[in-house]
Amino acid sequence: MAEMLESATMEVDNITQKKQAASNTMKDRFAHGDEWESYVADKFEEMGIQPINETHNDGFGDRIADYRYEDNWIEAKTFINQAETFKIIQLNKSLKEIDIQMSVCCEWSAGNKKYKKLVKQLRDDNIWVFEGQSEVDSFIINEGVTLNKNKEIKMARPLRVHFNRVIPHPNNRDLNIKNVPIIKVSITKHGYFTQLNVVPVGPETKQKMWDDGNVPEGITEQQWFDEDWYQIFEGHTRYYALLELVQKGYHFEDMMVSAVLVDWITSDDIDKLHKMLIKTNTSYEGWKLKNFVKSHKGNLETLGETDGVESYGKILKAMNQAKKGKWGETTPVYVFAHKSDLNFNNMKSIKDGSFRITDDEFETEIEPLFNMMSELSSTNFSFGGRMRYILVNMRVLYHTNDDIRRIYGNFIKWATIKFKSDIKNENFPITSDETKKYWKTILEEFQSVQLLFKQK
Repeated sequence: MAEMLESATMEVDNITQKKQAASNTMKDRFAHGDEWESYVADKFEEMGIQPINETHNDGFGDRIADYRYEDNWIEAKTFINQAETFKIIQLNKSLKEIDIQMSVCCEWSAGNKKYKKLVKQLRDDNIWVFEGQSEVDSFIINEGVTLNKNKEIKMARPLRVHFNRVIPHPNNRDLNIKNVPIIKVSITKHGYFTQLNVVPVGPETKQKMWDDGNVPEGITEQQWFDEDWYQIFEGHTRYYALLELVQKGYHFEDMMVSAVLVDWITSDDIDKLHKMLIKTNTSYEGWKLKNFVKSHKGNLETLGETDGVESYGKILKAMNQAKKGKWGETTPVYVFAHKSDLNFNNMKSIKDGSFRITDDEFETEIEPLFNMMSELSSTNFSFGGRMRYILVNMRVLYHTNDDIRRIYGNFIKWATIKFKSDIKNENFPITSDETKKYWKTILEEFQSVQLLFKQK
């Protein structure tokens, strides 16, 4: 009887664990879907395509599009199955009756075998399907061009402005110190023949800067509020190079500097300006991950979004820790960004400012890994980027392996001892290929001691 009861209890536990795992998978899937949905929506808005907020009843209930504009209905998908495909087709039949075109923007790459048959079903029903970020981006950009019916292009205008009337953007990426001396030499030798890209300083920004005591030195209240001021969104390194020259006694005609004024946006449009700043900088010179993290943290502080500030603050702190400990400054970013898979290109949420992590997630899943790395740093071993693959895999295991999740702390303790031993005995991998083989060995070795942890 006791054996039967024990067997039944184990079966119930097994079912419970499977249900919990399925639940966690669905939560991750929905969270990832929300990220992709936001990405698609942001791209449409970036192209000036404004959404229509209305529902549509397809006979089964009120439906809301992931994005709706003019005579178009957009669904953003990171995953579909037969049931989901059926729902989309049924909705499309209803939309056809009112001459609305349905399009499905898919995250997965074109020709993905997993979804190939389902995609064909959608296309056979005259639904436009765009697979992969590249196809989706091209579609949205083309829509933006097509829908600009008056063919009007907003045009920035050249401007000559007093150098003292220009202020830097508070949330621009870190100044490229290395380039400042180079630009200074170029200016003194060849002259200043480029420009600063600026926007007007808006009334809200003026008031906040005045209240915070951040106005230029010597400027009166009347001057600050009554006169025109301009904020840089591109050209900060050139600005600081020129500023250093002025501070050393260099001068130029009337202290007037060439600028290009974007006058359809002001410094008060914090989020729009921040996106434009990032877009401009990444188009001309690639941003590093730390640039994105610091810039978004600053922008979220300005917007007063506490959760976002704390999330990006955690990343920044970890990056500084990793740099000091010689285990790859950008490694923590990948650990934060990846939960259930190893898609190392999936950094969208970090780069677009939407990344959020709860204190519980951080303390349970990530902090133990960073504590491990702090301990390993005492060995003075230079891990570099090699540790990235291992750490991301360790976090992924937390979300994909029920056995390891239950003994996650013990797993990390064991791994720490193992890494220390292999470093001491010069068995730690050198190349990326060796790292992957090494990780496979780690898992195989842990399986042999896993039962010991379960008994404790």
